[in-house]
Amino acid sequence: MDEGYKRVFYIRYADDFLIGVIGRKADAEQVKQDVGRFIRENLHLEMSEEKTLITHGHDFAKFLGYEVTIAKGECNKKTKTGATRRVNNGKVMLYVPHDKWVKRLLSYHALKIKHDKQNGNKEVWEPVRRTRLLHLDDLEILNQYNAEIRGLYNYYRLANNVSVLNNFYYVMRYSMLKTFAGKYRTRISRIIQKYHQGKDFVWSIRRKTARLERCCSITTGFAVIPKWKADNPDVIARVFENYD
Repeated sequence: MDEGYKRVFYIRYADDFLIGVIGRKADAEQVKQDVGRFIRENLHLEMSEEKTLITHGHDFAKFLGYEVTIAKGECNKKTKTGATRRVNNGKVMLYVPHDKWVKRLLSYHALKIKHDKQNGNKEVWEPVRRTRLLHLDDLEILNQYNAEIRGLYNYYRLANNVSVLNNFYYVMRYSMLKTFAGKYRTRISRIIQKYHQGKDFVWSIRRKTARLERCCSITTGFAVIPKWKADNPDVIARVFENYD
């Protein structure tokens, strides 16, 4: 790598920011010092030393609930002489942290984790009914689960591994079935028989107008969104636009 080649990238949301440095670790440390001084002298704020970390590009850095890293990739590129040389082709990758969606399931009381002591203390996941929702009517229960599933997916749909949320969906779906079974004091199989139409969980209601409305649970997959870019860069980034 050319020792004189350096580039700095900056992204911010509210009071959280991430700076990418193409260069040496010493360059990143210098940027950190300069940014800290700028924040202190111009904004009269203090930068948290505990939260402001220097992370290697191939390790995971946490930003806005995502894990950010640079993928290790290689490609062939022709030199000026016409020779072929293998060069790195790093790309920024976003990931859904495993603990984020697991903690969400636990906070919803939709998942119970047991440990099988006879099998090396292996974790055993069990979707459970949510007793706090039993007093709601059917449509409210369905809407509650839909909102929680859709909310998590919409936030993490930029992630390259967003498909891992299928595990989140699986637990939420069976938690919902167990919640309905608990409400009507019956078995899950009967709930499925009553509400399922194909792969969809459908709840119907007839309004006073005699119009029949169908409300379905989310059944679509969790796909990453197409290519995207920011159209409104933060003006303050111009301060470091020509950083040396």
